[in-house]
Order: sequence, then C-alpha cells, then structure tokens
Amino acid sequence: EIYCADVASELAGEILPAQAFPDSPETVLLVHYSWAIKFDAWMRRLACRKALVYHNITPEEFFDKDSWFDRTSRFSRQQLAELKPLFSGAIALSPYSARELHGMGFDPVDVVPLLFDPAPWQTAPYDVARLKALQDDGAFKLFFVGRLVENKRQHDLVRRVAALRPFMQRRVHLTPHAAGGAAGGWR
Repeated sequence: EIYCADVASELAGEILPAQAFPDSPETVLLVHYSWAIKFDAWMRRLACRKALVYHNITPEEFFDKDSWFDRTSRFSRQQLAELKPLFSGAIALSPYSARELHGMGFDPVDVVPLLFDPAPWQTAPYDVARLKALQDDGAFKLFFVGRLVENKRQHDLVRRVAALRPFMQRRVHLTPHAAGGAAGGWR
C-alpha cells in the first residue's frame, strides 16, 4: 500500500492517508525522501521499522544564495541528518546518492536503481509519418522532459544549445516538455 501525508484528490482512491498506516513493530515503512518533509513528527511516533529510499537532495550550490530553494535544500539535509537514527537502513537510487548517504553516516546503504520494463515502449504504436518527418528534417534534436524548476537548470540548457549552434553543421532544435508541472516563474 502507498500512504501519503497529503493525498491529491485525484489519487484518493489509490493512495491512503498517512493516518491510516497500520503501525506495528512488525511493519516496515519505506520513507521516500528527496526534499524536506512535513510529517517528520508523525514518523518519529511510529513503532514500525523504517527504511529510507533516497532520491537525492539537489545541492544548495545549484541555487541562488538565500533563495527559497537554497534554504530548503540546506534544511532538507539538516532534517535528514536528524532523522538518520530512525532508519534501519537505506536504499539509494544511484551510486552518487549512496556515497552521499555514506558521507552522512548512513549504514547500511544499498543501491537499487529505478526499475521499469521498456518492452511496452518498444511495442507501443507510434505515428510513422511523424517519425519520418523528424528523421528527415536534418536537425540535431534535444528533448528535455521534467519539471520546470530552478534546480533542473533548464536556463543553462537553453544557453548551452545557443552556444552549440555555431559549431553544428545542421540546425539544433531543443524541445522542453514540462512533465510534473512547473514552479513559480518557471512556466
């Protein structure tokens, strides 16, 4: 089951509220962490065993000094260090994140990359005419798919593409796609 402190209304039938979590010493709670959490006091009260699933905290040097993102990044690291004694172990989604956790004193840490089955993508129907047009137009294509937020550095990507263009023998085309939304002025 999936439990969440703030369940979006469109997911209410699939995700359970944190208050419904069946706490017991025999239960293991996987706590996904990538940014400061609001339910830390609730989590501290639980009798269950807890394991961290670490998605990485973007380092504060990627943000403007004293911006909300900078402050939240620093707070997130501080909060995670304070929560460390609650966890029996940790799962990192990359070797980079595992090194970061080891540096904070987490032990044990196992690397378990995100898993998905590419087979449905390989056999999914696609627009043959659109693919042919993309292949035949001669442009070098870059696609960005992700949240449009400061720490994903899309503005750096735009600058890099602009710097790359004079050195290319063909057109360069950048296509950003905002999957997962946008924050603040990043729309």
